[in-house]
Amino acid sequence: MFRLISLKKGILFLLLAGIILYFVEKNIYKRTIIYTLNGKKYRLLVADNNKEWLEGLMYHRQLENADGMMFIFPDKAVRHFWNKNTYLDLDVYWIDEDKIVGKDFLPSIEKSSRLITISSPKEVNKVVEVVTSVKKSPARAGLKSVEENGALKEDFAESSTFSRQK
Repeated sequence: MFRLISLKKGILFLLLAGIILYFVEKNIYKRTIIYTLNGKKYRLLVADNNKEWLEGLMYHRQLENADGMMFIFPDKAVRHFWNKNTYLDLDVYWIDEDKIVGKDFLPSIEKSSRLITISSPKEVNKVVEVVTSVKKSPARAGLKSVEENGALKEDFAESSTFSRQK
């Protein structure tokens, strides 16, 4: 009887550990920030490590609780982004410190039917991808536009939200 109870506890522990590892590995729990671009506030997922930089918004067909993603790099370099396995149309903002130095459009792989690569016009340390349909996004609910003469500004401390990654 004692062995049966110990076995059940062991199985329960392994099951819970497996579930926790699954969510950590899939990176379902993502950090978000509110960021202002040209007077409009956006809720953005944060990509600040190599795994997140490589994956970005690949495989997402829609975003829940986010308007896009901010890539934060530790150094300045010319950055290259592509639409491999990207199913969202994206406006891409190239940012040097807190200044927008360029903007590009990156169509979804379904729309372009081929791989497209875009590059920053100069060295940058941040890149923001905004889903082009965010005007009606649920993540924008409650966010008000702010006039800042086209300035770029991070508004709030980071908050956390759940976002499903497929």
